[in-house]
Amino acid sequence: MLIKNIRKYKRKLQKEKNYVEEEWNFLPLTFFLPSEYIMFAEDFKKKGGLWIMKPTSRCQGQGIFIVDKLSQVAPYRFKPQPTQTQSSTPLASKPPVPRSRKD
Repeated sequence: MLIKNIRKYKRKLQKEKNYVEEEWNFLPLTFFLPSEYIMFAEDFKKKGGLWIMKPTSRCQGQGIFIVDKLSQVAPYRFKPQPTQTQSSTPLASKPPVPRSRKD
């Protein structure tokens, strides 16, 4: 998956001391459930707000939904079938736009 490869590349650059924080602020905070549920729950409790849940195995927007309560995510806390893995990302009220413009 793209985000895992980007994280791996980011760690590699950090080890090589070629990492520049400003170049990596475009990555949204993302958790993969159920494996990262505890970290997700802690962050959800701190920040609250709206989060988008996306299945990792579907396409064309199928299965995407918005949550604003931790109880809505409870069904994804335990080990699902391989086709039911979810990723969660907070919705940004002002998403970052590269170079201060939208192409």
